[in-house]
Amino acid sequence: MKANQAFRKADEAVSPVIGVILMVAITVVLAAVVFVLVTRLAGGGNDDTPDITFQKTKAADGVGSTFTVVSAAGDAGEWSAYDLLVDGAALSMTTPECTVGTGVIQAGQRINCETAGADGKQIQLRHRATNTLINVGTA
Repeated sequence: MKANQAFRKADEAVSPVIGVILMVAITVVLAAVVFVLVTRLAGGGNDDTPDITFQKTKAADGVGSTFTVVSAAGDAGEWSAYDLLVDGAALSMTTPECTVGTGVIQAGQRINCETAGADGKQIQLRHRATNTLINVGTA
C-alpha cells in the first residue's frame, strides 16, 4: 500500500520545463507547416523562368553582333512574351539597334544587332510573365 500512496502524493504529471519545451516544439512545427502552405499558395503557378542560350557572332565589318539561339526550352514561348533591353532600356522588339524574329523561339533564330548604334551595348531579354532578365551578351 505504501508504494501506491507515493504516486498519489505527486500532483504534477510533467515538469514545467518539459511542458515549455513541448509547447515550443509544437509551435515551431505549426509555423513550418503554415510557411510551406503559404509559399505554395503564393508561388504564382507554373511561371518558370525560360531557358534560352545564345551564341554571339561578331559582324564581318566588326561593328555589332548577331546572337543566334543555340537552344530554347519548350517553355520559352514566343518572342512577343519578351521585352528587348539595350543597355537596360526597354525597347520594342524591333529597334534601330537590334531586330528580333517573330513567332515561337527556336534554335537558329537570331537577334541582329549589326549597327553602329548597338556596338558595345549590353543586350538582354526580359520575360514579362516572370520579370526575369535573360542575358544575351554584349553587341
